[in-house]
Amino acid sequence: MISVEELRARQPEADWLGIVVEAAEALGYRVYHTTFSLGSGAGYPDLTIVGRDGRGRARCLFVELKTQRGTVTPAQRDWLAWIADCGQEAYVWRPSDFEAALAILRGEEEEA
Repeated sequence: MISVEELRARQPEADWLGIVVEAAEALGYRVYHTTFSLGSGAGYPDLTIVGRDGRGRARCLFVELKTQRGTVTPAQRDWLAWIADCGQEAYVWRPSDFEAALAILRGEEEEA
């Protein structure tokens, strides 16, 4: 029998994208995803998520989605670093991060 970890590792990125978008929208966020990026610069995060979390705080999140074993490219790392340097929230989320991602969207993450 296949373990949950192995199933997560095999999950296509498109499925993971749908799960995250559905969860964010169910929590009241607006989500932007470029579906056809031909001609766009490399590395921009998959999702821009805006709205208010469960505490009523306005949030703007930039999220790169990866499969469990997917690799973040140098261009993606660069974009995320620039976004974070601007004081915005920048994340890489994998299927194993789903509970943590929900906590962030709900405003339940631990304060740093």
